[in-house]
Amino acid sequence: MAITRTKIGNLWFNYRGDYDNAATYKKDDIVIWNNTDYLNVREANVSGKRPQQNTQYYYNIQATTDPNDSTTKFQIDADITSTIEWAQTLYVRRGDKIVFYQNNNNNDDQPLALATSATSQTSNYLTTGVTYYHNEEMVSQADFVTTAKFNTKTSRKVVVDFNKDTPDEIWYFSAGTGGANYGGKIVVADWDTWRPLRNSFSWKGLHVLTSGTTYYENDVVQVRHGISNDMGTDYEGQSKKETLATYICLRQHTTDGTERFLPYNRNVDTDGNMYWLKMGSEYESDDERYEQNGVIESVDNVSAADASRLHGVFRNVSPKSTSNSAVNAHPGCFKITVQGNGSILATDTFSAADALRTAGTYTNVSQSATTGVGTGAVFNVTVDSSGAVSNLKIIETRNKSTTPTGGSGYIDDETITIADASLGGGGGADFTFKANGVGVAGLATIEVERVSFDSKRDQRWFNDTGMISGGENNVINDTLTFDGDIFGGGADLTCDVATLRKQTRGASTLFSGNSHECMSLINNGPIGDDNKYYRLSGQRTSRHCVNWPVFLGGTGNIWTWGSSSNGQNAFNHDFMTATQMSFNHYDWWRSTDNGGTGVHTTPDGEVPKVIQVEGGYQSGMCLMNSGEVYHWGYGGHGQNGDASTSNRSFPVRVGGSNQNVYLAATDSAHVFRSVRIKRIFLSNWQGYNSNTHSCYAIDEDGELWSWGYNGYGQLGTGNTTNYNTPQKIAKTNFNNEEIEAFWTIGDAYCSAYAYTKEKKLYVWGRNADGQLGIGNTSDQNTPQLVSTVTFDGTGVGEIKKFQGLNHSDDNTVAILTERGTIYTTGYNNQGHMGNGNTTALNTWTICSNGTGNAANADCNNFWMTGNGAHAQMWIEDSLGNIQCAGYNNHGSLGNGNATTQNSFVTPKFQLGSDTEREFHNVKLVAGFPHGNDLSTKILTWDGHVFQCGDNRYGQSSNGWTSTNSTNDRNAENLKEHFTGYHFNQVRFPRSLAGNVEDMRGCGYGDNSDTVYAFWEYKSFDNRYYLNGYGGSYMQGNSDGERYCTAHVPILG
Repeated sequence: MAITRTKIGNLWFNYRGDYDNAATYKKDDIVIWNNTDYLNVREANVSGKRPQQNTQYYYNIQATTDPNDSTTKFQIDADITSTIEWAQTLYVRRGDKIVFYQNNNNNDDQPLALATSATSQTSNYLTTGVTYYHNEEMVSQADFVTTAKFNTKTSRKVVVDFNKDTPDEIWYFSAGTGGANYGGKIVVADWDTWRPLRNSFSWKGLHVLTSGTTYYENDVVQVRHGISNDMGTDYEGQSKKETLATYICLRQHTTDGTERFLPYNRNVDTDGNMYWLKMGSEYESDDERYEQNGVIESVDNVSAADASRLHGVFRNVSPKSTSNSAVNAHPGCFKITVQGNGSILATDTFSAADALRTAGTYTNVSQSATTGVGTGAVFNVTVDSSGAVSNLKIIETRNKSTTPTGGSGYIDDETITIADASLGGGGGADFTFKANGVGVAGLATIEVERVSFDSKRDQRWFNDTGMISGGENNVINDTLTFDGDIFGGGADLTCDVATLRKQTRGASTLFSGNSHECMSLINNGPIGDDNKYYRLSGQRTSRHCVNWPVFLGGTGNIWTWGSSSNGQNAFNHDFMTATQMSFNHYDWWRSTDNGGTGVHTTPDGEVPKVIQVEGGYQSGMCLMNSGEVYHWGYGGHGQNGDASTSNRSFPVRVGGSNQNVYLAATDSAHVFRSVRIKRIFLSNWQGYNSNTHSCYAIDEDGELWSWGYNGYGQLGTGNTTNYNTPQKIAKTNFNNEEIEAFWTIGDAYCSAYAYTKEKKLYVWGRNADGQLGIGNTSDQNTPQLVSTVTFDGTGVGEIKKFQGLNHSDDNTVAILTERGTIYTTGYNNQGHMGNGNTTALNTWTICSNGTGNAANADCNNFWMTGNGAHAQMWIEDSLGNIQCAGYNNHGSLGNGNATTQNSFVTPKFQLGSDTEREFHNVKLVAGFPHGNDLSTKILTWDGHVFQCGDNRYGQSSNGWTSTNSTNDRNAENLKEHFTGYHFNQVRFPRSLAGNVEDMRGCGYGDNSDTVYAFWEYKSFDNRYYLNGYGGSYMQGNSDGERYCTAHVPILG
């Protein structure tokens, strides 16, 4: 038969079909013999040597007297024969299996075990391929050989799999009183030519680089390593992530502890120096380019303690400056821990167990006495059944609070007493322990920030990959400076770069190589972006669109389906099956990748991949890794950027007419001919049934471009003229500074916000509600510097996150600073700002309540949901506590009622009919509003989702439809009772439960405020799900059919 080339991971094999005794075979040929796959492992060609099947042996073991010498030994009674022998030598081949049974009572005190040596056997146990069982339950080797446990079992067996790691000789023996004399030797023969495919590879877990570790051919390991996607194109400058990759060993080697033996370091001079080959990876990267990109791994020389600093653990902190003057140096983000004055860091020397002490877990327990003057530490204490304290946990307090975590004033070895009355009052002795290390006031430790993305589904063996934030282009001994006011005061904090971390090059940004996988929901910015101003979770909390599901696929492709009412799905008709969007790539074809002179090259020289997708009401826009921008859908004000005011049902290259883009004769005819864009923006990603929108883009030189609708001066061009090709906003408007971040809210009523490299905030566009924060309500057609509040290290602190909401001409915005404070301005009719009133603001004003207020502000993250006229704000402190304020129709705040709140309250989720719990570990609060109908969901970092609010199209994913997701559900023999307007868990399929990485509320409404909402989700394992309204066939069913639980769409 013909030879078929077959790929397993990145390994190629020759599939030869059924074994033919007359054929000639070579290494890596695979054949079938007796319904088993066999792999040829011989270097030389062979013929006439058929595979040999492996055997499974079953032996009954008894400790009896050997009549030959009258000594007690293991008697081996083979089930398959009538042969009875004592301590005999056994012969097997690799791939065979032996099952030893020891069920007879005369085996008591003589548990069988395996060793790699004929002597000192209990010090040389065989650990590979051996499994022990008590009463058919797998137990550890230590438990199996413990005679007190062994003797009580009626069923006892040992299973030995002889694999390629099994030594050539091993010994079976008694691990009890009999010792080595009870057993004998097992001789293991190698495979000659053919090896069962299942036994050809050996899983070794995470790779170990420790010197002296030996790996053998076909060992398989996993490694977690960093990848860099800069490739000289700045997508973005701080774009760093990790990938989890699987490698197979090509040749036996023993590591020496150096990076030479790292699986992902294939930056070698000859094939003979290659020890590993990649089988697969979560994200693509080029491991033949293992390079130093200046990513910070650790720091040292941290500046001295300053008692003016307040205690806490501060996350995602960015330096305000670096001594490195290179324009492309990015220090990244850091986790900084500041100690309290004499706060307890750890504990030891627990007093003895007391049988009178009452078992249980006791929370918020305070000391009753101490040998020193320490005070304020609070603990959770667990007492086990013996009366011993098995766990003592110091309760954390909020950053910068009056009492630090671990209290204050303690000294090392101070003895603390907790009264027995606080531990159940059973009459036992008071519990005592000692402080094992105490804090020094204002002493800081600094480590590179890392966020791990973990799914709890199936309890994975390894944490999923994460985002590492060591920046790039840093140099050892660079000095980093942090704003002292982030920590409540004191001198600025400094440190030096100590070590750097090498990375592999991202061959094509963050993609998996599988086109059907979902790498990102849209409106998330460039994939893999780690720009610090967009880093906190939940940059967008909803998506305004008409029946248009869409996501970014695993090969840089876009999947799109649903409605094409104005061309938003990039096709000219509605359809229920997801289809991939198409592009022409004129600029890439003329680039140096293809022998031309154009600037639009790709990082890997391959066909451009989409790295960002933005969507609005009936329009979309995307960015390629070649720096090309495309727009489609509504274009009535020139939004398609193709020198027209026509709608487009296919993506068109932004920059000029199709003819001018194709010819690319001059920069004036094709505006983006010589410009590479690195980030794009649409203004109507959230709004109120409006196609009217404005478009923006930042290029690699930090200059800002705009086009589309300009009715309120939002394009920043000094007029209110619409433009159908991109216009560069003069850099002089920004004091000739580069733009580092940009935000926009409002569809037609658009406001724009730009933050420069010098930490200056400029604003322009619509300002009817004072949303620009410049002290008036006049629209602005050129960028205006915000001067009433200075968002930098000399003022109120740098911007950490920006959010805004729009509803027709009602706009509201908020900023979180590095110091944990929240500033708001604009519309406030629902009191979502939490100030205790509904007064609108026209200057940036700090919140007067909640964790973001001026008194020791401690806001870690925040989200805005709803819309400009029916807004909600959610704030999180450093302990993960959540509070919310604002509009509350349908009970969408989840705080126990449906009353709008103008001060912050605590949302809860409901377990059973009368149990509510507060939220912690929140990653994202998202929602979809239209008019006054709000649907809200909360996503936790471990992938679980909770919901409340409007549910008329099943968007809550609780299995049915109702006005509120908390309405009772009545059915025959069934009553589900949800009262109290609290959050409830969603109903998800097994593949999605506890496995959600991102989510978004989407949809639109009609003029009677009816909501047509659906939700979309991305799982940790890169699958796309949706549920809710099904107009334009978007649920993969008949037009308008809704889905009340999440499901996977049809991908063409």
